[in-house]
Amino acid sequence: MYPMGEAATGMSAFITALQTTLTGANLWGEISGLAPWLASIVLFAFGYYVFRKSLKGVSKGKARI
Repeated sequence: MYPMGEAATGMSAFITALQTTLTGANLWGEISGLAPWLASIVLFAFGYYVFRKSLKGVSKGKARI
């Protein structure tokens, strides 16, 4: 692809570096590191949804508790 002694530059160098460093194990390691953060976001969103739904009619005296 490249003559001997000539280094790849630009996008081809980026793709080559990406292919050599990004493996399935590395990708899974990154995803599993984000799991606690994503789980806490989902739990907070669900709790907020339930909280808002239960307090929907409080101002009119129609709270659903």
